[in-house]
Amino acid sequence: MPSSNAIISKQIYDARSTKYNETWHPEHAANYILWTQAKPGQYVLDLACGTGLVSIPAKRAVGPTGTVTAVDVSTGMMAIGKESAKEAGLDIEWLEWDMTDMISAKEQGKIRGDYDLITCATALVLLDDPLSALKQWKELLKLGGRVITDTPTEKTAPEGMIFEEIGKELGIEQPSRRLWVKDGKSLEQVFIEAGFEIERSWKAPGYVPGKEYQADEAGELFDKWTGQYFCKAFGEDGVRDEARRMFTEKFEAAKEAGGVVRGEDAFYMVIGRKVCGDG
Repeated sequence: MPSSNAIISKQIYDARSTKYNETWHPEHAANYILWTQAKPGQYVLDLACGTGLVSIPAKRAVGPTGTVTAVDVSTGMMAIGKESAKEAGLDIEWLEWDMTDMISAKEQGKIRGDYDLITCATALVLLDDPLSALKQWKELLKLGGRVITDTPTEKTAPEGMIFEEIGKELGIEQPSRRLWVKDGKSLEQVFIEAGFEIERSWKAPGYVPGKEYQADEAGELFDKWTGQYFCKAFGEDGVRDEARRMFTEKFEAAKEAGGVVRGEDAFYMVIGRKVCGDG
């Protein structure tokens, strides 16, 4: 059974599916292929595959002798990916599954257990327990196999971080789980604790300009965010006034010199390699 957060993510991304490819995500996905240099004949597992933005170029890279297995909980996102792959004449294996329960998928014969590469683009922060997930994914790699994933930096979209904070205080579950990301070492540490060797760790620039806000823009930002998929619950009757008060207070506390709140657009990236057996 999918986790509660997987169910929430499915609802959100089913709703976003028709517009998803119009965002910056295709460019980020293309960089995943450049960064990993997938080769002909390799086996690739693309987790949180969405509309196939990584899966499709990965299949082109591995060619007919390699395989790509694309996994997601969103039926709507995968439907677009399947159609795109069909139009491109690419044979990709599609699996609707919770990426936090991949060992069950392996035990049921739905996926391999000897992948060369596992990718998870812009989705690790949707997980309740990224360490547990990475430990599972490690079991699906052959020796020398790699995982690449990312998190937004702690300074990316600070208003989103504030909503996550007040969500915890108000008991409103949020799909994003970013509060554990403190700096560039946070993602590295999760990989190390999961038993990976760090092959590469870096900060990658994002795809939209960073923003600066005046502290008195808090109310306007609150209204904007509560009109979006992730934060609609904060705008509901009985919650809105208190949530707005808390958001405004925390936004004011986040201001820097000059009275502005600065947000960047960047990712922490890590490629980890499996260098020892499991168990």
